[in-house]
Amino acid sequence: MFMREIERDRLRLLSIVCDGREKWVKVAGGLWRGLRIGEDSGLLNRIYDYFCLQACSPAIQYQLLQAPTNVLKWRELIRRAMPDIEVERELLRKRRDNG
Repeated sequence: MFMREIERDRLRLLSIVCDGREKWVKVAGGLWRGLRIGEDSGLLNRIYDYFCLQACSPAIQYQLLQAPTNVLKWRELIRRAMPDIEVERELLRKRRDNG
């Protein structure tokens, strides 16, 4: 349910992705401490990767799905997508603050 909630809150999704994997693992692991999910950094990393996939444009999503096990390609694609993700996040923040 948590992941679906994040999917529906685009600003929150983009903020998680822009803040980075390290912060995600630290915060989510702390929130879910004592639960299997909070103690499984591999699972937290996979959730973060899924959020990255959702944050990207359809063209980048397609490329990511073509290389799910190629860590170097995945990082390159996310690095290439990050400026657009950051711009979208800032636009959503401005829209939220002005609306």
